Amino acid sequence: MQSLTGKNTGDFLTADEWNQLPQEVQNVITNAGQTLTNADLNQLGRAIAAYVANGSFFNDTGAANAHVLTPIGTNQTGIAYANGDTVRFVPANANTSTTVTINVNGLGVANLVNADGTGPVIGQLNTQDIVEAYYDLANTRFVIIAGGGGAGGISWSTETANFTAANNRGYLFSGTNVTIVTAPASPNDGDTFSLADIDLSWTANQVTVDGNGTNIEGGTNLTLSVAGSLVTLVYSATTAQWETVPESGARNITEEIFPAGQSTYTLATAPPSEESIVVTIDNILQETSAYTLTTGNTVLDFGAPTTGQVAVRNLGFSLPIGTPADGTVSEDTLNNEMKGRVAEAWVNFDGTGTVSVRDSFNVGSITDRGTGLYTANFIVPMSANVYTPVCGGYANGTNTINHVDPFAPSTINSLPVKSQNAADVYVDAFLFTIVIFANV
Repeated sequence: MQSLTGKNTGDFLTADEWNQLPQEVQNVITNAGQTLTNADLNQLGRAIAAYVANGSFFNDTGAANAHVLTPIGTNQTGIAYANGDTVRFVPANANTSTTVTINVNGLGVANLVNADGTGPVIGQLNTQDIVEAYYDLANTRFVIIAGGGGAGGISWSTETANFTAANNRGYLFSGTNVTIVTAPASPNDGDTFSLADIDLSWTANQVTVDGNGTNIEGGTNLTLSVAGSLVTLVYSATTAQWETVPESGARNITEEIFPAGQSTYTLATAPPSEESIVVTIDNILQETSAYTLTTGNTVLDFGAPTTGQVAVRNLGFSLPIGTPADGTVSEDTLNNEMKGRVAEAWVNFDGTGTVSVRDSFNVGSITDRGTGLYTANFIVPMSANVYTPVCGGYANGTNTINHVDPFAPSTINSLPVKSQNAADVYVDAFLFTIVIFANV
């Protein structure tokens, strides 16, 4: 638009100078997909709302480690990167390197890193995950603030020396040189990190988790001494301390990951039986009828090449199904033993605009009841209306609280939830997660 510098009160605008003003407004409206009409005087507002809703979402047309982001439709970007610029995109390809770059609408190539400054772990950026990052002007790079978790939604790395943990990170212990792990400083409610003993060394080589000024379950530190354990710590603002997830470390659980395209997979550790392993393909749980264990339980056979990444989790123990009379564990007893420890339903969805479910288990749909109000509808009903839901997530650029809606009754078939900001105003959540524990 032409500069009006030098114009004074009482001066006249030329026709060209004046026409450029409404033309700018018209461009905003039409670029948002609207047809100009004098019957609707809210078109500019709708256009602005559209930019707010999806202006930071981009298409990725780049390669695995060099993401090239282009605006959706006729959306516009700035002429240069500014501190705090936010981008969201679904990677076109999973990263195969820890050095990853993005180029937003031709503004220039910038590195993409995790919050602690490290590059994404190989496979952290996958084609089924929405990555959100902001521009760090001081370090001329983009920093991941959401998504980019790969399988399981958390970034994993292998550690061989003492280290300080970061939020939403997982650490695999290799060797015996790691003896002290320092928890993140000044944690926020819901911050989490995980530790896994893949070398089965914690019994002989105990590890101390230092709270870094914050208590861990009532003490200043936590000792890890069970070999093969997976321990997850979550910070609770309610108790002002780190808490371990129940049962973490109670079982010697191992996991093996295999690439797609094979029909058989050789396991490093033979499980006791088919009943003691959990198998997923691209995070989708597989029925036991989909595969068989052969060759002394060391070969997993699907009968045909798989189309996705295969993960095998070995629980390390087997519970036979039978009747109490023959000395084995009954199905009812097994249900009572295990059901309270496994989520009966969970969902991850985007509540902005038209609600979109990213992934779920036993949640058939999400009903949009208005701004910040949703209802999760179960596929298999709960046995009673006394289940325990846990909610999380956030709205873009806003501190929010996602929780159960106390003004809408839950049922065995559905759970009403809501998202509010600090001023108790309902807002649509970009990320809303629900996990439900119950005995179905």
